[in-house]
Amino acid sequence: MKATLHDTVSRNFSRSILLGILSFALLSFGCGGYDSGSYNPPPGGGGGTAPYITTQPVNQTVTAGQTATFTVAASGTAPLTYQWRKNGANIAGATASSYTTPATNTADSGETFDVVVSNSAGSATSNTATLTVNANTGNTSSWTYVQDSTITYCSSGTSCGAFSGTMIPTQSGTVWVFYIDTASATSASVSGGGATWTECVSCRITVTNHHAFVFYAFNGSSGQTDFSISAPGNSGSLSVQFAEIQPPAGSTASFDVGTGSSVSCGGTPATCVGPSLALSATDFVMNFLDGTAPGSWNGWPSPWLTLPSGDGALVNATGTVAAPTVTVRSGFSGNAVFSAIAFKSSLGSFTPPVAGPISIVQFTDPDPTNGLTGLNCAPSCSLSLPSATGSGHLLYLEAANVSGTFISTTTPPTGGGAWVAPASCQIKGGQSANNSLSCAYVLSSTSGATSISITMTGNANTQFAFYELSTSVGVFSFDVAGTATNAASLNPAGVSLPLASGGNDVIFHSISVFGGTSGLSYYPFVRGCSSGCGPQFYNGQAASDALLNVAGGTTPPIPQWVNQQNSATVVTGVAFSTPP
Repeated sequence: MKATLHDTVSRNFSRSILLGILSFALLSFGCGGYDSGSYNPPPGGGGGTAPYITTQPVNQTVTAGQTATFTVAASGTAPLTYQWRKNGANIAGATASSYTTPATNTADSGETFDVVVSNSAGSATSNTATLTVNANTGNTSSWTYVQDSTITYCSSGTSCGAFSGTMIPTQSGTVWVFYIDTASATSASVSGGGATWTECVSCRITVTNHHAFVFYAFNGSSGQTDFSISAPGNSGSLSVQFAEIQPPAGSTASFDVGTGSSVSCGGTPATCVGPSLALSATDFVMNFLDGTAPGSWNGWPSPWLTLPSGDGALVNATGTVAAPTVTVRSGFSGNAVFSAIAFKSSLGSFTPPVAGPISIVQFTDPDPTNGLTGLNCAPSCSLSLPSATGSGHLLYLEAANVSGTFISTTTPPTGGGAWVAPASCQIKGGQSANNSLSCAYVLSSTSGATSISITMTGNANTQFAFYELSTSVGVFSFDVAGTATNAASLNPAGVSLPLASGGNDVIFHSISVFGGTSGLSYYPFVRGCSSGCGPQFYNGQAASDALLNVAGGTTPPIPQWVNQQNSATVVTGVAFSTPP
């Protein structure tokens, strides 16, 4: 609780002049009664008002696997700078007014956090706040994101159908959702899959160049791709998105709430604000965005997932979902439309399982910054990173080109740690003899790297997908890798990877597919990088993705890609493990 100086400093004017001077000094440094923590003036004095804490960080209690967020509020002459500390030591990169820990474990319980706020006039140190981490109780009820596939067969006109090759064949007992955006249609309909389709009328949007509709169906059967979309009277574009969601085990799904909105976007960085939703249970929320797209792999704010299509998904949401501020493509200014729909289950409100220890820190690929051609590696090139690398993280680099060259195993990349470029993840072939995939990794990164220097085995325009991941349990170790060549298929498979026993794994899957892929599913697992990470990282002809927190000692499901070209493909899979 904040203590005011007026509670502790006497107002009795009959006190001595010395006490009066003391009261004045306390009021000056306490700045009107706020608990300012400790204060340090700058050497030699300085102008302006020194920082003072107006809201102290408070103790946090979480369950193992969750993150904890500590927040401070301070005043004083701008600009204010912040440096968070854990157990008295500075935390690298923790320089905002709030700090969120990595995924926690019970060993973190008892750690203390405080923050030093500084400006040109001095500094103030907050009170310490203590983190308590309780053991995970093992809850298993959860919604599962199955797929979000772009139906590329639909591009214009009044109808389209038969979507094999542009979506993953459906699973049994799932919720199906079609989002239809037209230029001018006043109505739309969906049929097929043996389902009864219902329109979310409250999700409908009708503005210039965007007449959008959302339809859904429950208890879908497995293996379905044959659906039909009708948009009578439409003249112009026709965009269709398919989402599939699995309700918690043993439950049935039903509609909860839906809404649509048209918003004006802009600013630097450019942002669009989606609609808020008031939920009645623990829901899955699907939020379709049209008119623009996220500007990065994590353009939707956490805990939203930024799907490869650019849409947002919120898994196991409760209460009132705040209006999300989506960071969109740089320089965008104009209107965007959102259509949000939420589904509840017969379980009502429940506590979902907490996340595992592995999380994604950053992702990047140069596309489309480099004009869809990747980097000109002749044979060396440099990949710039969005943020400096942290310490003790896993760095993973995937390369793809159509020239048959690999990341050099004898001259591995440099920057951010000791890189290894194994031959076990190198493959070429498929639709073309020179379609190639290769990889490199660092098991425990050094902090501060802002670029990676790469040498290929020959000259080639090469595209890269770069991942940085952290774990709250020990350090990463290499587990297993594999490659495979698929014969011509509309749904080529990834690589089967039996994992060593132990802790949790992260698995990276990649594919080289002529013409690109529009969907991927790891069902029944939730994609770790359901976030736009590398959906098309080589001019639409290669893709990569990550699957997080897979239990060791298992053989996880083989991913399914989509390939409407029905051509031969090459795929890779690489897994890294954490301690038990």
